[in-house]
Amino acid sequence: GRQQARGGAVAAQAERSRSLPFLPKPENLAGFVGEEQEFDPLGFSDTFDMNWLREAELKHGRVCMLATVGFFSQQYITFPGFEETPDALKAVYT
Repeated sequence: GRQQARGGAVAAQAERSRSLPFLPKPENLAGFVGEEQEFDPLGFSDTFDMNWLREAELKHGRVCMLATVGFFSQQYITFPGFEETPDALKAVYT
């Protein structure tokens, strides 16, 4: 009775994510980052192709890097036809 119930609890625990034990184990993470800790809290690996997700993450990271460079470079670069900004970084507060 009790031993059998304990075995059922262990089997149920085996199907849970290691990083978030209150969520089910993601099945489609084999060979990808996050597989070690079974971390996929929103279940994207079950909904989307993992290769597409990897490409989207790289693309968005590159866009963010370009946006950061643009934010800081506007302090020092002025295009012809535009007036120079005395301190572009303070424009956030105006």
